[in-house]
Amino acid sequence: LVGPVLVKQELGEGKETVEKRLVYCEGELKRLAALMKDTEKKLEIHREVIAKIQQQIAANK
Repeated sequence: LVGPVLVKQELGEGKETVEKRLVYCEGELKRLAALMKDTEKKLEIHREVIAKIQQQIAANK
């Protein structure tokens, strides 16, 4: 097996490859940002539930 290698290619082909990588990276950033936002919403909901439970426990003492 051979590891990463640099293969000679045409300038246009190289630019196209880099452009595709940039598009892919931008898409991944958007996807992960949306995932992070969704996770933060879920976290806030859980925090609220925990706060309510703690209040109920404190009220019952």
